[in-house]
Amino acid sequence: MKNKYITLLFFIAFVLSNCKTVSAQAQLIVTLNNNSTETFDISDIRSLKFGTQTMNLQRNNGSISTWNISEIDNYRFEGVSGINEEETTIGKLQVFPNPMQEQTSFVFASPRHQQIRIELLDGLGRSVREIYSGAHVGEQTYSFQVNVPKGTYLLRLSGENGQLIKSIIIQ
Repeated sequence: MKNKYITLLFFIAFVLSNCKTVSAQAQLIVTLNNNSTETFDISDIRSLKFGTQTMNLQRNNGSISTWNISEIDNYRFEGVSGINEEETTIGKLQVFPNPMQEQTSFVFASPRHQQIRIELLDGLGRSVREIYSGAHVGEQTYSFQVNVPKGTYLLRLSGENGQLIKSIIIQ
């Protein structure tokens, strides 16, 4: 459960730091057990944190909303472009299988020749392993053996025109 929340925090941080992938109407919608909903523009969210019994949202203006986990029926993001599948100026990245156990592969397709770097990041955003660094053109499949502890990681592909990030789960 904790890894799910870490992934959510990285997702929000990624969306907030790459505003081109968020539409003007991108929102977090929290639905409570009493059928009431609260809606927040993603661009107004500074942080979203989960405690053992609470969900805390801090807005850029400093105001804080707190809910008990037992009060929340659902929360979802709407209006966010498909970060996992969106073709960008850097290219398109697909990971499979995900979740993975011993080996994973990913396909990166880019519209032009470029220098790229692919690395695995831990839950704190630190580089755990460089998977590839070098020239890339067209569509290539990259594979690597998983030899890190179980958990949620990020696969970051950096290129000349930006970066793509995918969340991956290692079982």
